[in-house]
Amino acid sequence: MLLLLGALLMAESGREGGAVETVDFSWLNWVAAHRDQARYPKGPASVTVVEINDAVLAGRNKWPLPALDYALFLQALEELRPAVVGIEPVLSWARPQAEAERMLANRALQFPKLVLGVVTANSGRREGDDAGVLPEGLRDVTGNVANLPVADELIARPTRDLQALASLGPTVAVREVPPAVPLLVRYRGQVLPTFTLQAALLWLKVTPGEIKVRLGSHIDLGDGRRIPINGAGFMLVDPWSPARVSRLGFDDLLLIAEQGAKAVPNDRLNLEAPSAGGITLLGRTDKSVLASTAEGRIEPRAPIDWSAAALASIQRRDFIRRVPTGGQWLLLAALVVFGTWLHTRIRLGGVLLAVAALLLYAVIAWIAYDRLRWWLPMAMPCGVLLGAAILRLLAVDEEVVKPARAD
Repeated sequence: MLLLLGALLMAESGREGGAVETVDFSWLNWVAAHRDQARYPKGPASVTVVEINDAVLAGRNKWPLPALDYALFLQALEELRPAVVGIEPVLSWARPQAEAERMLANRALQFPKLVLGVVTANSGRREGDDAGVLPEGLRDVTGNVANLPVADELIARPTRDLQALASLGPTVAVREVPPAVPLLVRYRGQVLPTFTLQAALLWLKVTPGEIKVRLGSHIDLGDGRRIPINGAGFMLVDPWSPARVSRLGFDDLLLIAEQGAKAVPNDRLNLEAPSAGGITLLGRTDKSVLASTAEGRIEPRAPIDWSAAALASIQRRDFIRRVPTGGQWLLLAALVVFGTWLHTRIRLGGVLLAVAALLLYAVIAWIAYDRLRWWLPMAMPCGVLLGAAILRLLAVDEEVVKPARAD
């Protein structure tokens, strides 16, 4: 019975939005929030999010921002010299802005490692002149690509001049519970790196032709670097990591570039400028992009925040790893053996031992995440151990009846 219960809980853990996933994610959220800050490794560079927030949009009273604003953004970064610049909003406008677009293209020339976002969709159509817009697909991919996010149409792309000056990356929706950032997308039969992975490859100075993708295991970037991914090409991200990413308001960056950091009033928000050699991302963080499906289980974040968190993890090689299926079966086998052994103990002793085992497992699981970043399941061990305790509590103790002695 315990084996069946554990198997059912393991099967349920793979269902998105289910009760088992909710328990496991709540555990991840708690241990991530209480992780020792000193254990977060320090990377050689950093990631900075430049926010197009509600204040920026209110000041301009329009969207999209004009081309001139993006030209000023790149101009502000020239002296700060980030290694990689990523712009998530699609740089195209319904009405041509010839002079501003020309200025933007000239500024883009100063950044050889520039990533621009494109928007794709799975419309069921394979029409449109998309040839040469997106890069060629990755060559060395093994696993079931049918599980990857699918797109077959480009619905928004940068202007033609900017397409020739930058790497393009599709923006794909983030999975929030548990937080996972997509690194791969299947576009018309080819596997392409997303906006986030494109930025990582540029920072690591790795070409798409050099990487090896093993779906359900990892992306091999060479030089001993591996990014753990699941079968759908998603990378797990610490739920609290976006809060640890440096951020700067769009107008604050322009003010720093114009007057220098010392001239900026101290009451302005987050005035740490992007670091040289790091990655600077520009994206929307206003309320309209903060819609969360996590139902209060996690603070709503903008897609650009999750991309930044994933890039920071790649920089620091600080990855979350789930216990593989084989490891979960071994854990279940050990729990079933322990639960069976409990029936040899007295009733109260068996229940107390089950509770003690559950507490011990929680401590081990917390240490595994805090020190090794292994995310151990919680719902299945809890269910099996509590089931063993209940069965022992309900079981009738066997009494040895001694035969009466003949006088």
